[in-house]
Amino acid sequence: KEKGNQYVKMGKKHYSDAIDCYTRAINQKALSDSENSAIYANRAHVNLLLGNYRRAITDAEEAIKLCP
Repeated sequence: KEKGNQYVKMGKKHYSDAIDCYTRAINQKALSDSENSAIYANRAHVNLLLGNYRRAITDAEEAIKLCP
């Protein structure tokens, strides 16, 4: 998660790296629901910045499901 956040701060050309980091964190299935919710929300934010609106909505909905 932290590495993904760093990529976001580095600017637009690093957004895909941020998404990769968030995806790897989610796929580890080692975090709590609230932690995964935050990661989904972060990934939704980056997808929104990239104009990937459907992916952003999907991730935002998953974040809400995990931690309303």
